[in-house]
Amino acid sequence: MTRRLAVAALVLLPLAGCYTSDTKLLTEANSTEIPGVGPGLYCHLEVSLDPATVSAGSPVSAALGNNKCRELEFDPESARYIDALSPGMDLRIGEIDGPLWLLQAQTNSAAPARFAPIAATDGLFIQFDPQGRWPDSVQQTPEATFDDDGMLLGATPQDLAELLALAFEDALGHFREDLTIVQEDAEAQLRFTSYDRSFSYLLYAREDLRADPALFAAALDDIAAQLDLAVEAD
Repeated sequence: MTRRLAVAALVLLPLAGCYTSDTKLLTEANSTEIPGVGPGLYCHLEVSLDPATVSAGSPVSAALGNNKCRELEFDPESARYIDALSPGMDLRIGEIDGPLWLLQAQTNSAAPARFAPIAATDGLFIQFDPQGRWPDSVQQTPEATFDDDGMLLGATPQDLAELLALAFEDALGHFREDLTIVQEDAEAQLRFTSYDRSFSYLLYAREDLRADPALFAAALDDIAAQLDLAVEAD
């Protein structure tokens, strides 16, 4: 099991693109809070078309419907993130190797678990959206069984942890390949290599960052330092 394959709760994002399993990896016993990330109203920002960028001034996207905003706060007693807008959701965060975090999300405590890697700093989350079905490297693993909808069935927690590590082994590389921080004076933008590639990511920013370009720029700088992203001056 990898160094940080424990997963804390944070379902900020729509769940359709995540990898799904009928086994949970994270519970009260092994979920965690992301250090330094404060509570608040986090909303998904719309990506501009040309160039494909997100900034503090980007509008809140309407594409995600009821999932466009999450009012999040960590609950130490249950070791999960509570979304005041969807209190029944079970959102947990765990650790994986490297600077990314693993998100485990359930629409309720009895629902299938959905997984995605995220980058996080105070006021900002960027989720890599794997777009649904588990990759071939996982589906071809002898111990992995799936239903017709692509949900992993009957895996032990240990097998699930190993399959998630396999599924996300290139996730950090995707972040580094697809994302660039563009700085201009006290402001900054997150730029994607193309508009098409932006569909593989979801960015949620807290309301105070959306109101203050300098705070937004500082958050992007921290994400860049964590993930070793390219930084350019415009």
